Amino acid sequence: MKRFSILILTLCLCLTGCGKQTTEATAQIFAMDTVMEVAAYGPKAEKAVQETEGQIKALENQLSRTKADSDVSRVNHNGTTPTTGLTYGMRALLPAALEYRDATNGAFDITIAPVMDAWGFTGDSFRVPERSELDELLKHVNSGAEVQTDIINHWETATECQKSMYYDALPKQVKMLSQSRCLILPLFRGGTDLMAPRDISSLNSFASIWCLIQNILLAATAEGLSCALRIPIMNEEAYVLKTIHAPEGYRMPCYLAAGYSAPDARIIQQQDIPFSARLHAETW
Repeated sequence: MKRFSILILTLCLCLTGCGKQTTEATAQIFAMDTVMEVAAYGPKAEKAVQETEGQIKALENQLSRTKADSDVSRVNHNGTTPTTGLTYGMRALLPAALEYRDATNGAFDITIAPVMDAWGFTGDSFRVPERSELDELLKHVNSGAEVQTDIINHWETATECQKSMYYDALPKQVKMLSQSRCLILPLFRGGTDLMAPRDISSLNSFASIWCLIQNILLAATAEGLSCALRIPIMNEEAYVLKTIHAPEGYRMPCYLAAGYSAPDARIIQQQDIPFSARLHAETW
């Protein structure tokens, strides 16, 4: 068990002697096998402590190895990455973890837990495991590629060309969005259930936004820019719309990042589809 302290300052600049007394709120929270002491100062100290505890508990519910219903526990016990029901945080975490794995040449690995357990780092009983024990445990480590494969297979990609593009992009998708010089969030006013539209014309807004996105991609390419497009998964769309205070009824079909490619950017072979394969006359 570990101890951790968090200090939160909710103070704004104020004049000395204005008559308002600074308030303090504290709490001791046990989560993630760690005792955390939280202290906040300011007029909203109590609220800050409560919200901090809520965020910590929410993270524990997603990432704890010991809570049976957490996302991490589900991944561990399923033997494969679940394709449904994962929270937004976990869906964002997996690609980020793969990116850090690649950036550190495998030094950072989210599958290292069995080895840490053997050394006693996750408990209070420290020991030096036998070499044979470590060799056996290491067979289950460095399986980040398996996580990536599970995610890609869930998308039911049809061709090896598509899979190669996903294998290249998946570990980098967080960085491509977060570090781009320009991140575009195209929005359109929904007004209809896309899975059960009233009629064809009720889908005009949805069709128009994708035409707009295509035009942005073409214009950016003509200017020598590169783009990265990512469709939101799970409850990402609702999370983003709430964060940017989008008006009610608006939808976000994708994230669109634009910028200049790195000098050493890998160019994936694109699938060459002849025009004749897309043009049909008097046949389906």
